[in-house]
Amino acid sequence: MPIEIRLLTWTVVLAIFQIAAATIAKRTQDTLAWGMGPRDTPPPTYTGIPGRIERAAKNLQETMPLFAILVIVAHLIGADGKLTRWGVELYFWARVVYIPTYIASIPHTRSLVYTVSIVGIALVLAADLAALM
Repeated sequence: MPIEIRLLTWTVVLAIFQIAAATIAKRTQDTLAWGMGPRDTPPPTYTGIPGRIERAAKNLQETMPLFAILVIVAHLIGADGKLTRWGVELYFWARVVYIPTYIASIPHTRSLVYTVSIVGIALVLAADLAALM
């Protein structure tokens, strides 16, 4: 299995982990009854660590569709190579580092790590575009 597809799969595992962690953390600021109910009333604004865990998960959910599409396209058009390998490695490992960086509330570092993940997406996009030209 190519590294691009392998790391895409591990990114899905990471997303599932983040969703579960956010769900568990949020129960410390709302109630299990609210979480299991119809949620007719809005949730509280999650603050502190539960809020950061939730926002980190949402951030991954915002960028992951772009990453997934570009990785799949690269694989389908045979654009797998150095650029895509660097891209998926940067994206995946930056996303792993992003979680504790966000939870620890390290503002500048968190932004830098996020930027590295976007560079990873850009590298895969560049490989796709180069193969399509």
